[in-house]
Amino acid sequence: MVSLQFLITKTRTTKGISRLPSPHPMLVLNAMIRIWIEKTSIAMPARAASAIPAIAISILLASAGRTTPWESAGRCPVCRLGEVRLSYYGTGQFGGIASPGGLMYDPRGRLTMVIRGTLAALALAVGGSASAGVDETYRAEIQAWRQRREASLKADGGWLSVAGLFWLKEGPNRFGTDPKGDIVLPAGSAPAGAGVFDLAGGRTTVTFVKEVEATLRGQPVTQAELRSDGSGSPDVVTLGRLTMHVIQRGARYGIRLKDRESPLRKEFTGLRWYEVKEDYRITARYVTYPEPKMGRVPNILGQSEAMSSPGYAVFEREGGEVRLEGVLEEKDARQLFFIIRDQTSGKETYPAGRFLYADLPKDGRIVLDFNKAYNPPCAFTPYATCPLPPPQNWMSLRIEAGELDVVHPGGAASHPPDPPLAPPK
Repeated sequence: MVSLQFLITKTRTTKGISRLPSPHPMLVLNAMIRIWIEKTSIAMPARAASAIPAIAISILLASAGRTTPWESAGRCPVCRLGEVRLSYYGTGQFGGIASPGGLMYDPRGRLTMVIRGTLAALALAVGGSASAGVDETYRAEIQAWRQRREASLKADGGWLSVAGLFWLKEGPNRFGTDPKGDIVLPAGSAPAGAGVFDLAGGRTTVTFVKEVEATLRGQPVTQAELRSDGSGSPDVVTLGRLTMHVIQRGARYGIRLKDRESPLRKEFTGLRWYEVKEDYRITARYVTYPEPKMGRVPNILGQSEAMSSPGYAVFEREGGEVRLEGVLEEKDARQLFFIIRDQTSGKETYPAGRFLYADLPKDGRIVLDFNKAYNPPCAFTPYATCPLPPPQNWMSLRIEAGELDVVHPGGAASHPPDPPLAPPK
């Protein structure tokens, strides 16, 4: 909530009427009103904006002991504190409102202008609408980011399309819709026996049967060695509505299956978010380590992965100091990746924590926008292998911003499988 109070008390009195100091206070007052409107992000219609000079003139006339257009029309600007009647120049174009602040004209010798309290007060007075104290440009930026976030989940290759994760054994791994196969594809999506993935010494080769029409990088394929995601961008094979690629987690290799007709994708009802709160966009101090720190980040499989951290962000919140350590996912990454957990985790937000990206620090500062904190893939599917927040990123405060926990069909929040809820030792 943004509030601003201007208190103008009498500086000279003529016949009991207060007078504003010169020179040309109208210019100052006009600017003050406009600045207040801009700072509080009130969306004003053109007719309301055009009224600002008239309102300022009337206030100044009153302060100088002159009859205001309001008074000549038989109206008073404020009959009592909290009731504003903006009927400028006697036109009656604006009706009365009730608010905790307003314009108060005291005939005993004092003019006080108080602009304070709720943003709705002035917005309603001028026929505009109130925003919850958040800059509208910033709000639009966050809303657009959130729309892109949801669109990426719902895309053909998004996390909602993930339909399986199959760990490969050394040697041949048969796949198809046959329930007895090593990798069972959704019914009706492929032949009973569609092919074989062969794992040998960390190298995976796929071979399709002749009847299957599959593609790799847009070209027909019957056999190929596949790069895993451990090398960066994995090779993705397409089989009708399905895609498959190799993932590597430590010494384990698996096949991640995606299905455009996944039930999860069809039943998805949308993401839920906290309201946008500008005070959760925090400019933190960034402390760089003398040398990048190599650490182990745990994941939901019980493994840990080595990641490099160049430093940590530090800021003050709720009377205490908060430190968060970000990691570089790639050597030339342009953003830091923060895996965080706070006191909303397991209550309003996903138990395992949330993800947050931030642009690389500049001049010893980094912007952490918790309005963009979002759920890891494990919140949506049991077939993800999410990293978990390291102990140093467990916060003892509530971060009431960003994405809320997922509510799946049936109304319950689910997060399979549940991660450990105590900081890893």
